Amino acid sequence: MGIQAKKLSAFSILKRLFGFTKQVRREMAACITGGIFSGLAKIGIYICTGMLLAIASGQAPGKSLAWPGIMIVVCTILIPITYYFEMFKGHDVAYHLLAILRTYMFGEIERLSPAKLTGERKGNIISTLMADVDTLEIFFAHMIAPIATAVVCTVFSLVFIGVRTPKLALIIIPLYLYVGVISPVLIAKAGRGKGRQYRQELGDLKSYILDSLRGLKEVLIFRNGQERLDNIDERGRRLNRLQIGINRQNAMLMSAPNFLIQLSRIIAFSVCGALVAKNGLSSYNAIVLMLMVPATFDSLTQLSTSTTGLIQTFGAAERVFALIDEPSQVEDNGTETFPEKIEDIEFDNVSFTYPGTKSKVLDGFSMKVSGGENIGLMGESGCGKTTIMHLLLRFYDPDEGYIRINGRDIREFSLEELRRGISMMEQDTFLFNDSLIENIRLGKPNASEEDIVSAAKRASIHDLIMTLPEKYETKAGELGGRLSGGEKQRIGIARTLLKDSELMLFDEPTSSLDILNEKGLLMTIDENFADKTVVMISHRNSTLGACDRIYKVMDGHVAEEINQK
Repeated sequence: MGIQAKKLSAFSILKRLFGFTKQVRREMAACITGGIFSGLAKIGIYICTGMLLAIASGQAPGKSLAWPGIMIVVCTILIPITYYFEMFKGHDVAYHLLAILRTYMFGEIERLSPAKLTGERKGNIISTLMADVDTLEIFFAHMIAPIATAVVCTVFSLVFIGVRTPKLALIIIPLYLYVGVISPVLIAKAGRGKGRQYRQELGDLKSYILDSLRGLKEVLIFRNGQERLDNIDERGRRLNRLQIGINRQNAMLMSAPNFLIQLSRIIAFSVCGALVAKNGLSSYNAIVLMLMVPATFDSLTQLSTSTTGLIQTFGAAERVFALIDEPSQVEDNGTETFPEKIEDIEFDNVSFTYPGTKSKVLDGFSMKVSGGENIGLMGESGCGKTTIMHLLLRFYDPDEGYIRINGRDIREFSLEELRRGISMMEQDTFLFNDSLIENIRLGKPNASEEDIVSAAKRASIHDLIMTLPEKYETKAGELGGRLSGGEKQRIGIARTLLKDSELMLFDEPTSSLDILNEKGLLMTIDENFADKTVVMISHRNSTLGACDRIYKVMDGHVAEEINQK
């Protein structure tokens, strides 16, 4: 199970990556223009230097040294300016696109959550969202402009050489093709497998380290530290071996283009010398070409060198696109708004099996709740109680049957509207490593400070917060580590109170509380949610004591109503 990266063709990856650049066309055009002028200026220096040498040696009587001398100065000044412009604009484009892509990726993660990410290791997702996206910078900053520069400079060079001696141009074309086309393709193709494996191994290592950090107390208590260190060391060594293999492969494949560039010098000298001896080429043009030809490979060499970075870029892109292409567990096709007042909620013969499993969690489950009721659900672990709540929130859709609110199938509501009208407090309240006031404000992002304090008071957490050194600005810590389980649950209650939805779902809200705090929390719920529709799960009879009706769920069915006020 899990989201698996699929092998994509290089053309498909490049096409999709190019698609993202539509948002920064002007900046990309400026970057490409800078690269082209920089490449032409480098070739121009060698052409003008050859002209100077030819004129100075008397091979071009009557020609002035001034013009080629001036052009050398112009090209020399132009190279750093255009190179800076290319690099600045290229990286500006790249990091702008990475920021856009990260935001887009987070939206995709939100779309897939929680159903499709339940089996995914969080470190792997973080690696895709951050490290893999960062790796795409190589393509955006170091590939697009070099490709355009290589094409323009190569065409210019062939025309310049061909006008003077078609024979040399024909001989040089195969070298251009190998260095600029064949070599990059071979490099990219040869390293695809290793690049894909490297990105996967890197994601696994980050997941393992993240797991180790989260479970550090357990690691220390059970003296598992050395085993963890050994595993991290072994995984690191595997990554190193993969990287060394990639580097060795790149070095071998890059040696051929370097050889051909040196060979081009010999070819240029030999062909030009032979043509001069046969009066087929002037000494003036021969000197210019002999200096120019090796320099024309500069942009092609940069292209081949940049291609080595594409090995990991392709692997990263496949992981990114795998997440983007993963279909949602539920389709958001609804258009209806959530009702202002709930009249009834109905589960009509609902059956459901979690993806990748065989046994049904719910099998023909039916239940009807009237608006304003407080309903309790109890039963053995795994009988489907939490699943009922997840189906109400459309984390999943039923395999069979219907869930209706006020007679409407909940699929008719947009996900945004449905989740606006429902609040859920789970057994483990998650707190972000942010201030307590921001953790409470999650329930209503535009809430005022007065509203937040009021919610905290009603949740009986305000007095504790005021004893903290930074009060509401106190950081909750990583995974809410600065607060006890009961304190986190009260922050969750404050958050839920602030949202003030019509339908309130509570999954084991008192699991981390003692009897005294449990009574206080239940009193808070009873006082603040008296006019709401409440569905509460608990293994404790004391927690469900205030419910209007209590149902026992067995094997995915409502077995019996065991209490009615």
